Amino acid sequence: LPSTKMPYDNYGWWERENADCISKMDAKLDQMHLVQLAMSMLCFCQLVFMTSRFPKQAWEAIYLPAAECVLYAMAASGNGYLRLANGRLLPWARMASWLATCPVMLNQINTISPLKLYGINLNNVQIALSVVRVVNGVS
Repeated sequence: LPSTKMPYDNYGWWERENADCISKMDAKLDQMHLVQLAMSMLCFCQLVFMTSRFPKQAWEAIYLPAAECVLYAMAASGNGYLRLANGRLLPWARMASWLATCPVMLNQINTISPLKLYGINLNNVQIALSVVRVVNGVS
């Protein structure tokens, strides 16, 4: 019988057939760095605005733009990526941003509608599962 195995059944087939894909990933993305720098500046402006309203604002409104400002600036400078042994880029700053901001945002959302099931606070479970998701690379 002829083999019915599809090429995508073999992990890494696309990379082997397109050996130059890693070198194409190294292209300078000046526009993307410019967008990341603009987002960093926008977060900084938001940070300044929220800080000026501090007594009326919760700490989350200051913490979130501060974290995003730093991490966007790191990504714009090129320090937000690690090159792995196989040549791929790992955007660690993006994952650090998610780990630093998602639990805080989820906690803010969860204060609107607390949810309990059999005495277990499901809001805290949701935050914990979000962290596990990000750590395992699921975005």
